[in-house]
Amino acid sequence: MTYPRDVGGGGLGTIDSCLVEEQCGWTSDALVRRAFGAIPGPIIHCQGEQRERYLLPAVRGDIDVGLGMTEPAAGSDAAAIRTTAKRDGEGWIINGTKHFITDGDFVDTVIISAVTDPEKGAKGISTFFVDKGTPGFRVARVQHMMGMRGLNHDELSLEDVRVGPEQLLGQEGAGLSQMLSFVNAYRLGGVGARAVGMASRVLALATDYAQQRKQFGKPIGEFQMIQEKLADRHLRRPHDGAEHRLGDRSRQGSA
Repeated sequence: MTYPRDVGGGGLGTIDSCLVEEQCGWTSDALVRRAFGAIPGPIIHCQGEQRERYLLPAVRGDIDVGLGMTEPAAGSDAAAIRTTAKRDGEGWIINGTKHFITDGDFVDTVIISAVTDPEKGAKGISTFFVDKGTPGFRVARVQHMMGMRGLNHDELSLEDVRVGPEQLLGQEGAGLSQMLSFVNAYRLGGVGARAVGMASRVLALATDYAQQRKQFGKPIGEFQMIQEKLADRHLRRPHDGAEHRLGDRSRQGSA
């Protein structure tokens, strides 16, 4: 929905997409992802023939694309990756391990981040398309999660995986900025706004339950303590959470 209209996307801005994601929080996250969310942002940097091979088919839904950024020693610190891509003729040879990769066993191709120039630090990271079936590229194991069980998360192993120059995404050395621009937007919508939607749904379920559940001959929603809990949850905001916690302690002390 956020991709430009000229490639078949919806052309929505950040605020609009966050409003949509908030509503998506009311339903199955896996279902929503299958419907319109399984396109990692860096793919927008496709150039030339890559647009026909990867970008346009991904937006149409003809292929599924994964994002291989996280590693055992590099989560939030995306610049700490150890996967390498060394030049070999006109192409590269990639070695490394990625984990917690959403749908790593389901997608047709994965955008892999790798260090191409260790002397340049964060500016020495590039991204590559690695297609399923490429020799040396395999799913090492499925990593089971506590939540989001409708989506697989996998450890990917890359052992002497050879890719050609046409599989470099965008410019060499631009990989980290590509990844982070997508991650920042996803944290707003796919994580933050959708979490607001999930919390809203939970509050609605709790409110309905308070009207149905009866104790001492009347719905528990008629008890002041239950009303207070629901009201607090409705008014709670991240920036004033400390005040709520202080208020909770004050009420406990006075009790």
